Amino acid sequence: MNLQLFDETQYLEWIHQGLPKTSQSRKILIAGAGVAGLVAGSELKRAGYEVQIIEAQQRVGGRILTLRHPFSDGLFAEAGAMRIPTNHLLTLAYINKFGLKTIPFINHNPSAYIFINCKKIRMGEAEQTTEFFGYKLTDAEKQKSAEQLWLEAIQPFIRKVEKEGNSAWDSIVREYDEYSVREFLEIKGWSEAAIERFGLLFNQEAIMNSSFLELLREEVGQYYREMVTIEAGMDQLPNDFFGGLEGEHLVWSKNYRH
Repeated sequence: MNLQLFDETQYLEWIHQGLPKTSQSRKILIAGAGVAGLVAGSELKRAGYEVQIIEAQQRVGGRILTLRHPFSDGLFAEAGAMRIPTNHLLTLAYINKFGLKTIPFINHNPSAYIFINCKKIRMGEAEQTTEFFGYKLTDAEKQKSAEQLWLEAIQPFIRKVEKEGNSAWDSIVREYDEYSVREFLEIKGWSEAAIERFGLLFNQEAIMNSSFLELLREEVGQYYREMVTIEAGMDQLPNDFFGGLEGEHLVWSKNYRH
């Protein structure tokens, strides 16, 4: 089986124009009505295939889950995906195609209160404070905020990618693919206190054992610097796909499990 990769331009063209029409319709079964399943089903149906999606839950959207009850007056809460980086061009293309409106997502609020070691403090103050944590930072670490230490650690990677382009990732992956975030910080000589501070303030504490490269790609690509959300709820996106797949194209199955 030959797997051909396409660039973003080709995918955007398919979103707007559709996949090439098939000359021989075939039956295609898709497991799961998350966004990936809905996109696949919608595009294959548009190309002339006979599509059926099987979903275990009595809803579509997968990890997109907008709670609208028991709220009133149009209020809702996002219990799943809630934000979209502006460089996710394919997702935004579908949002525009369905005529959905996006608004800025506030990803960081320096005025918000947080509690660390039983102390209440504003996020902006916590990011600049080195003494109140109760952790034993080294003298050098006390001179810099968590953000300054982190940017100092990843700056060589940023410069390398700026200089060499995407080809820089080949050597970066070879050298750092085996490291988790915690392991990378340890080889950089961070103290346990500095690692703990970074995890708390950067919302990384629960995923310290995840891939360092995954976090690095997000940082170098500035994925979380500018975010948007769908104004009236994220569930509008899967629901718009669902509108074109109702009936025989989507089957609810309690026996199916992801």
